[in-house]
Amino acid sequence: MKKVLVLGLHEESNSFNPMVEEYSLFENFGIYDKDSVLSDDGKSGYTIKGMLKALKENNITAVGGLTLRADSGGPLSHTIIEHFLKTFE
Repeated sequence: MKKVLVLGLHEESNSFNPMVEEYSLFENFGIYDKDSVLSDDGKSGYTIKGMLKALKENNITAVGGLTLRADSGGPLSHTIIEHFLKTFE
């Protein structure tokens, strides 16, 4: 059976905003991992909910990884990207 790791990084970045966004922004809005990414309540993101539906319809197993959600802001700090990529280790 095929498996897909489900990940998400949701933040509207604006390069004209000089403030670099740190990990604390995501702590305020939403960090979802493993089973919480796969929950059907929509909190981890409606695009993920649609992806889960499509995977299920095609008999593909979804594996929860990590989803980070935040409000709009400036460019992301390298700390956020590094944390997100650790999901693959």
